[in-house]
Amino acid sequence: MNWADLYALVATGCGYTWSEIDAMSLSAVRELLDYWSRHPPAHLLLAAALRFTPKPQPARASFADLAALAPDGVLSSGAASGSSR
Repeated sequence: MNWADLYALVATGCGYTWSEIDAMSLSAVRELLDYWSRHPPAHLLLAAALRFTPKPQPARASFADLAALAPDGVLSSGAASGSSR
């Protein structure tokens, strides 16, 4: 599980804001997840009952993919070379 999924799970299951989740200790989050493993929140039960399967997420870009967008270390704006701002 990644951090975004963990925050979304706690926010959805508890109604907490991101700042409230930030204030939680990791042990508190672990206890919550342990509890949910025995007593899943309603949205997870409903998803299981309906056999919901999430859409696959596209692969995240690697650093090499991002670097390829900036040949010679400069992002191109699409303007003709040699133009000034």
